Amino acid sequence: MLKVKVIVPATIINLGPGLDTLGIAVTLHNTVEMSLRPPSPPAESAPVQGEKSAEAATKVPEAGLSTAAPASLLAPEAPAPFTLNVSGENHFPVSDDHPVIRAAKTLFDEAKTPFPSASITCTGEIPTELGDRTAWTVGGLMAANNLLSTPLKREQIVALACRLSEPPAAVVASLMGSLSVTSGWWQDLIYRRIDIPILRVILVAPKIPGYREQVDVLPRTIDLRDTAFNMGRIALLAEALRTGDNAFLTRLMEIRGLDSARKALIPDYDSVLAAARNAGAITAALSGNGPYVIAFAPPLVVGGRVKAPNTQAIETAMVDAFRAAGVESRAWTLNVDTQGIVLTVQQ
Repeated sequence: MLKVKVIVPATIINLGPGLDTLGIAVTLHNTVEMSLRPPSPPAESAPVQGEKSAEAATKVPEAGLSTAAPASLLAPEAPAPFTLNVSGENHFPVSDDHPVIRAAKTLFDEAKTPFPSASITCTGEIPTELGDRTAWTVGGLMAANNLLSTPLKREQIVALACRLSEPPAAVVASLMGSLSVTSGWWQDLIYRRIDIPILRVILVAPKIPGYREQVDVLPRTIDLRDTAFNMGRIALLAEALRTGDNAFLTRLMEIRGLDSARKALIPDYDSVLAAARNAGAITAALSGNGPYVIAFAPPLVVGGRVKAPNTQAIETAMVDAFRAAGVESRAWTLNVDTQGIVLTVQQ
């Protein structure tokens, strides 16, 4: 039977000034496998044996009584449309409410096709801090799409993912890899993928109870001058990442009008950034919705040879700075994912 496997990278969004605009794919992945189940064999009717059975078949029932067998004996119970197994990182219910199932149902509805009988296996590496819902949604859409005889186009997949409330920058980055630049929402979305040089990314997510709830009630409007500042920095940040201009990159991760209120919710935030830079990071800044602090580390050129940066020292310095402030954290050191989704189809 047809089997589809989709591997989807994690994404970093709200990168510096690029709020809901810039996204980077990184090398943590969720995997969705979806295969059609063979149809159940037709139920066999019980053979009629001897005169007694034949008479019973034609006997008129007495008034008020019925000889009809229960429906459960006449036909087998219809199988569930899918089975779902989930392992690894996952904080969603293993039910119809899982993002993979919601995405698959949305796609089949869009294609005006009933949800087929399918087996679905999900394996998660991506934590909730790094866009696990987007990865599950994109994986469910792409897997379901490739079970169709006439699949939807990529633009339709992107639109469906955004309709399911996924950030466009994360959707595009997970599909296409590398750096994505987006403008608009699903109705009027335009986007581009930008190739960027080799870059190591250190992410540290502090455990701050109630952070997202506090962010949700922060003011949503910013001054026009701050808006103009941020818009200019978005273009310059994308260019610095594209060209590998690390000296320029150090000046471009600030976002005005929003950063100060978010930073105030993170204990000893400035000390964490200073620790990252002192350990060798090009730059560090608040990013994502988690929250998490992102630091960039380029390859080192020593004596004409390219060497890996000391990312462990940067990661340790950031984690230790948070711990000194009484905050525990999770950390990852990753590469930029340049592929985007990887899809295989087996007959």
